[in-house]
Amino acid sequence: MTEKEYIIDSFKKNLKKLKDKKVVIYGIGKSTKVVLDEFTDFNFIGLMDPVKEGDVIFGKQVLSVSDIGNMDVDAIVIIARASNLSIIYQRIENICNSKNIEVYDINGSLIENIINENQLESEYFNKSIDDIKNVYQNYECISFDVFDTLIMRKTLYPMDVFQIVDKKAKENNIYFGDFYSLRTEAERELNLEKSPKIIDIYNRCQEKEHFSDEIKEKLMKLEIETECEVLIPRTEMVELLKWLVSKDVDVYLISDMYLSKEILEPILNKFGIQGYKKLMVSCDYGKSKCNGLYNYYLDLTKKEKYLHIGDNYEADGNMAKLNGLDIYSIKSSIDMMELSNLRTLKKYDNDFRSRCIIGNFISNVLNNPFAFYKTEGKIAIDNNYDFGYSLIGPFIFTFIEWMLGEVKKEKIDTLLLSARDGFIINEILKSKKLDLDNKLNLIYFKTSRMSSAIAAIKNEEDIKYISSLAFSGSAEDMLQTRFFLDSNDIKAKEYGESDEKYILRHRDLIFDKVKEARENYLKYIESLKLKADANIGFFDFVSSGTCQMNLEKIMNKNLKGLYFLKVLEDYEGKLNLNVSTLLESKFVYEKQSCMFDSYIFLENIMTSYEPSIKNFDEDGLAKYLDESRSDYQIEKIKEVHKGIFDFYFDMDIALSGKVSNNEILLVDEILKNIKNGYSLISASILKDTNLKDEFCSREFDSAACLAL
Repeated sequence: MTEKEYIIDSFKKNLKKLKDKKVVIYGIGKSTKVVLDEFTDFNFIGLMDPVKEGDVIFGKQVLSVSDIGNMDVDAIVIIARASNLSIIYQRIENICNSKNIEVYDINGSLIENIINENQLESEYFNKSIDDIKNVYQNYECISFDVFDTLIMRKTLYPMDVFQIVDKKAKENNIYFGDFYSLRTEAERELNLEKSPKIIDIYNRCQEKEHFSDEIKEKLMKLEIETECEVLIPRTEMVELLKWLVSKDVDVYLISDMYLSKEILEPILNKFGIQGYKKLMVSCDYGKSKCNGLYNYYLDLTKKEKYLHIGDNYEADGNMAKLNGLDIYSIKSSIDMMELSNLRTLKKYDNDFRSRCIIGNFISNVLNNPFAFYKTEGKIAIDNNYDFGYSLIGPFIFTFIEWMLGEVKKEKIDTLLLSARDGFIINEILKSKKLDLDNKLNLIYFKTSRMSSAIAAIKNEEDIKYISSLAFSGSAEDMLQTRFFLDSNDIKAKEYGESDEKYILRHRDLIFDKVKEARENYLKYIESLKLKADANIGFFDFVSSGTCQMNLEKIMNKNLKGLYFLKVLEDYEGKLNLNVSTLLESKFVYEKQSCMFDSYIFLENIMTSYEPSIKNFDEDGLAKYLDESRSDYQIEKIKEVHKGIFDFYFDMDIALSGKVSNNEILLVDEILKNIKNGYSLISASILKDTNLKDEFCSREFDSAACLAL
């Protein structure tokens, strides 16, 4: 199906209800013309476009917002990229609300219904750390659970640790059996008898598999090391413990765990968990909280008033109360996820890599058990680092892992990471030890639509195509901006002359600029010393293939595109590009992934600290446009990049295995939280988000796309 066929089919299926209505189309592109030509029995009373107000296009008046206010309009259909819907809707929202004008996209969806602020209610949302600080003086002893209360794992489930150990055991030639099943079953069996120590569990594993004492010791050591790697403090709870200790409260730690006090205490000490009176672990007593551990605690302390703080409903709640302790229940990060609009992530927990991503994500955004206080169950992110780490990091991690898989599969030996979108990916890969036989030539490749478009021109048809691309300005402006003509060389436009004909009157001057641009660009490419027979991969973020198409013309060589997403376009020069994408390629009007809907904003993050490239000089050196961003804005981007970078390397536990479709859907679901209504974000990266697109000569608020 072509884009034209898709537009016709979608309009026919979804918007036939508007046939007898007075309809305005927002958009003046070729797809609008398709609709006007195909649906002549509809009552289209005008078009809208902020740049062309007052003009007549396709035989229809281009209306302003004030025009709409003075007319009888039933509906507006926005024919635009899905990622631009919210930006456009904000321009017309007030007038449409005041006049009860319905606004649809090409798929027949009411724009106002796309906005869904998930309202959640729970008593837990009213809990705060002050609840404990206000009553601590009423108690003689306060005890804390340990796991999921004071410390937590970055894995989603405790048993995910066993999969990590399984992977490491095989990589280190220690054990090649099904360690995960062996370890899980051994613990299950022993828990029926007592509260086992880790040595008891490994003795049972040895009995089952008959491996040597050496293997047993290595496996047990590997598990303890892995636990140390994935454990982190729940910072707010650790600070509470320290505060209570500073108030001379007798604090005790009570844990149901197979890691003994001897193993646990150094871990707790590393996280600053100190000053407590005693650590009581079930495996050291042979009793759990549910069958006698609290009795040991009460016999030891012999007090009257106790408070126990923990996350487990049964062990830290009911059993503590049955033993005469008052309780204060907090929730683990997993239980908090279930309470919030993040609960949708749970459906993606069916593969190990995805669980690692979810675990790492919630260990950051839900580390604080009081994170939902006065947020109505929404995550709150107040700094750029956490914004990058939690919301952008997962998507970048999955893309890089997918891309490296494609590099290996396609036997790519040279990878061009295009400026400026490829900057943070290049920074990550430079720091990563690539498991690709060290033969991958990694290049941060300097390019832009502006620099590549003119250098790729070979004939008049190319000039026509480049001049047909979106541009917010006059044809005279385009000759300077896109074709690099001097203002003194630009001829006057004749009355009634089309833009295309006018631009082609400058063809000789344009071809002179093309020759210079191509020669200079080729000097830059030659400086990279690419092998003649190199199998080259080309990274782009979200693209219809413009830069890849241009580079193939300039280099006279086919490239293998590796994109987050390719926007489908009917232009012949792009139809045969060899491109693989992480996300399914669609036409711009189709319902898209969150990443696509948000990519205009994400371009503010997928960038470098240099301005966009204008062209190249006679020495093949890049010439840059003037920097439109302030130093402060660039510093904000660096903070986000640091978060992305750290998330990637914190995920080294999952740096193996194929990226599944489930994982791709998961990271897109996580990304949804950058949108309004899903989370409370006060990070400064969402302020001053104007994006300047010099190639199209336009500037807009890139964060507006986050409204839907």
